[in-house]
Amino acid sequence: MSGFARSLNFTCVRAYDHDEAAELRSVLTLELHSAVEAFFTNIFRLKRLQQFPADLAVVTMEWSRTLMMVENGDIEASDDSEVESAFRQRILQRYPSQDHPNTALVGSSELLFVIDQTGDRFGLGLHAILTAQVIGVWTACEVLFGDLWEKALNCHPKKLAQLEGMGISKQQAPTIPLWALGNNGFDVSKCMGTLLRDKVTFTSIGAAADAYKKAFPDDAVNSVMASDSLKHLAALRNVLVHKSGKADKEFKDAVASHPAMSIIAIGETIKVSAEIVQATVAPAIEATLELIRAVDNWIVANP
Repeated sequence: MSGFARSLNFTCVRAYDHDEAAELRSVLTLELHSAVEAFFTNIFRLKRLQQFPADLAVVTMEWSRTLMMVENGDIEASDDSEVESAFRQRILQRYPSQDHPNTALVGSSELLFVIDQTGDRFGLGLHAILTAQVIGVWTACEVLFGDLWEKALNCHPKKLAQLEGMGISKQQAPTIPLWALGNNGFDVSKCMGTLLRDKVTFTSIGAAADAYKKAFPDDAVNSVMASDSLKHLAALRNVLVHKSGKADKEFKDAVASHPAMSIIAIGETIKVSAEIVQATVAPAIEATLELIRAVDNWIVANP
């Protein structure tokens, strides 16, 4: 069986096995909910994108099987409506509940056989889907970093909005234009995060970590932002997007502790497998959830 065929088992689906509703309920700071909910929505879209090709393949195969069984007399159907009814019954048996979309036989032997026989035609498509997962998860995390930071400063400006971690004097602190104050009715008690957001950036893991360090005097928050899990995801995403997937020294240094990518040589084109996605995406999502908890805990502990 080819490597791409084995990847079709989509082991990375475990990366999304979180109870989003329970996670959201556990966030006690209501002002953070919109940012957290947006993160879960983005991750859920990626989950469904990941599952859809396999779901579609299974549905197509079930339709072919239904037609064959009708032709062989195994299913009695006198017209198209009865054929469609038989097909729907088979699909309902395969997918017993919409609440459990992962019950599809993602690794079905027929689908694996098709990929083995067609080689790159299907393999490259699978590689593209797995690559999209990495890029999409990084984007979801990046958006969460910025939104969470902004919401936290909006609801707790007295301490966080001073950006004491910048290590600069009050004379050097960021300034807010008069027009921006006017746009908010000169009441900045609930919008300091929004006003200061353009003073920092979240487009790289280093910049995002620096933004949190400037605002949060909290080791739990900053240790998450400095974690290898987020660095690994960022490094893989960057090399895929900016380097055509070819490993360079910056990538090599960043993934030195990664269980699957540390063996990739400089100059080698990265073949994004389900194993790599699982070992990269799952820890990064968990680290992002830890960040949400740490920010929420700090706000609750500092009323």
